[in-house]
Amino acid sequence: MQKNNFRRFARDMLYITALAVLGWALTDYKTIFTGYILGIVTSFYCIWILHRKINTFFDRVLKQQKVRSLGTVICLSAVALTMVIALRYENFVSIPALTAGLMTGHLVIMIHFALQTSFARKRGE
Repeated sequence: MQKNNFRRFARDMLYITALAVLGWALTDYKTIFTGYILGIVTSFYCIWILHRKINTFFDRVLKQQKVRSLGTVICLSAVALTMVIALRYENFVSIPALTAGLMTGHLVIMIHFALQTSFARKRGE
């Protein structure tokens, strides 16, 4: 992911998080929004880690150095920790909303990709 694309992704994720925080503050669905916010934060963290690891990966490939993993273990452990927190505080966190929050980051990336390719076709690239 290029730097501008990641900035756009981060901006959109922060907007979504702000809307979720407003939903938590203004509605009676505290458990749903708590789970959704927890999932969004974890999703953003995993994609941020992936962004950093991919940049390092390409730098190492260009320098013909040894390449390490892309951080799958870190991401899976972050999701596992989030699930442990959600299961521990089951009365305060909604598991389905947490799952939706974990998928939000990937959904935002897919929407950005679809918009970028459709605009590229219109410009004739």
